[in-house]
Amino acid sequence: MQGVEVFMDDARITGSDEMSHFKALEEFFKKCKEHGLKLNLSKSQFFQNEINFLWHKIDANGLHKTDEKISAVVKAPVPKNVQEVKSFLGLVNFYGKFCKNLATIANPLNNLTKKDVKFKWSKDCQVAFQQIKKEICSPKVLVHYDPELPLTLASDASPVGVGCVLAHIYPDGSERPIAFASKTLSKTEQKYSQIDKEALAIVWAVKKFHLYLKGRRFTLVTDHKPLVAIFGSKRGLPVLTATRLLHYALILQSFQFDIVFRKTADHGNADFLSRLPKTSEELEVKDDITIFQMTQIETLPVTSRELRQETGKDEELGPLLRALREGRNLQGREAQYTIEDGCILYGQRVCIPKKYQKNVLDELHTGHLGMVKMKALARSFVYWKDIDKDIEDAVRNCVDCARHKTDPAKAKVHYWEYPSMPWERIHIDFAAQFSSICFY
Repeated sequence: MQGVEVFMDDARITGSDEMSHFKALEEFFKKCKEHGLKLNLSKSQFFQNEINFLWHKIDANGLHKTDEKISAVVKAPVPKNVQEVKSFLGLVNFYGKFCKNLATIANPLNNLTKKDVKFKWSKDCQVAFQQIKKEICSPKVLVHYDPELPLTLASDASPVGVGCVLAHIYPDGSERPIAFASKTLSKTEQKYSQIDKEALAIVWAVKKFHLYLKGRRFTLVTDHKPLVAIFGSKRGLPVLTATRLLHYALILQSFQFDIVFRKTADHGNADFLSRLPKTSEELEVKDDITIFQMTQIETLPVTSRELRQETGKDEELGPLLRALREGRNLQGREAQYTIEDGCILYGQRVCIPKKYQKNVLDELHTGHLGMVKMKALARSFVYWKDIDKDIEDAVRNCVDCARHKTDPAKAKVHYWEYPSMPWERIHIDFAAQFSSICFY
């Protein structure tokens, strides 16, 4: 229909004058009625001089960028130290080729990074900071989305936030931004290992710009090399991949992308947004993975507080904890570990410091289940080096286990407890394939 543009459940109806506008509206309502579609009046707006549609502001003068596209840069806080100034200058260097005078404007900020210069944020620094942000958000740098051009999504994570830039790659090889986004990390997210923060940045960025990315191929850019092997592998994830990374990988499976590595020195656009994120007003909500991993810890005979304190002191787990937080190379084992509330998890198993290994071993040995069942139980909940050997030694040195080894005590038959509500417990089994049909 002339004058009508529809994207999923959003529709834009327009006309060159009042009569053509009324005609387009009438045709649109007729089509909706024919196909049984209902419209929500409270979400509809009529006879507007300008509208926001698909991240663009549209008026009589054409297409404009919305405030949301540039708010991550416009609302970025003032740098508080030399490191944050350097991060901002990384953004300047990345897009400097599109603005001839950007390096000149940034001169007061460059002076702050010189050796033996005391950090003092002056009026000239503030003017330069605001002017540079204005230049980066101007049409000289920012571009409109074009479905014909290659699309990239660069993301990065810092100890305090995550940032991302959606951009087009032009035929001359230049990379120009479409939109910026950033957010501060919650207190829980700030305790993640560095690889989890970088993976969170990717997933958050993909969700943020999913309207641009869904249904087309794009390139993910990260400065954390292990994620290229994890999310870019054609052979699937390693068996012992940490639960959170598995969850993130499943989310990304619905998108078509290539993932590439870019050195941190060349990753200034996303790096700045992650180190100086705009303040987030979202309430902290723990995700399903955090809740599951906290539940794993709560089942143990020691508290998370005790585990957290001893993990940092432990001669084996302490260095591992610091390596995970700093994002150091672990020879391909990064994907196997994650951090939850200061405790390390190996896959979905909680890593137990040496001080509490005997407590946990005694708990596993309760009931004298035998070597095989003790190992099976341990593989669902806990881990430490040589845990299998410790279980074997505990069982071999137990008089009761030896006495009942060939004549185990008969367990009492226990009926299934009655559920308190419908669908509280579901029993399912796989029967077999019969006549080309699988029965459950």
